[in-house]
Amino acid sequence: MKYDYIGVELLKIAAFLYVARFIAAAIYMGPGTKSWSEALFSNAYRYIGNELTVTASITGLVGLISLIVAASKNSKA
Repeated sequence: MKYDYIGVELLKIAAFLYVARFIAAAIYMGPGTKSWSEALFSNAYRYIGNELTVTASITGLVGLISLIVAASKNSKA
């Protein structure tokens, strides 16, 4: 099994999930908003929740572990 490829792909997924929370908050604010402010975005960001951040963290950690396993297998070979 190619742990290095799996690790890189999981890190890509983690980055996408991390950014998805910001994009979801911006979409939630909608195009009908007359004025954008930091407070409004902060409220939309909190409304989205922590699920994407937690999932991104877990995915990133698994990806990092997979890269470490791949590096240790390559150093033994």
